[in-house]
Amino acid sequence: MFYFHGRKDRDFCLVSDAGIHINGHFIGKNNRKGRDFTWVQSIGVVFGRHRLFVGARKASRWHEFDDNIHIQLDGADVQIPSGEGAVWESRGAGLTIERVAAENNVAVEVTGLAEIRARVVPITAEESVKN
Repeated sequence: MFYFHGRKDRDFCLVSDAGIHINGHFIGKNNRKGRDFTWVQSIGVVFGRHRLFVGARKASRWHEFDDNIHIQLDGADVQIPSGEGAVWESRGAGLTIERVAAENNVAVEVTGLAEIRARVVPITAEESVKN
């Protein structure tokens, strides 16, 4: 885990290595003191010939049992089976995605390159106020 202070509505390189590249798209709110308060809305992972997208769906209202995580591999939606512990795998890409909870929480493994935990959480009314 690391902390990264980005800018809202911008993309940043988070990790770059010979076999993998990870970008993050940041959302948030402006702060009058000069630094934006930001959250990662999505990440894009490039490895080999593959592109992985993991992001939070925009929800006008948060419902605890709705799955608001959106995952794509090479532009195609990935449908992970329901339920905690469910696994989706692409052997050709060397990619495994496991549900860590019934909704909104996954562990992603790019074999030999990276392990990523992604959890979608609601942004509170206070956090979403625009300054």
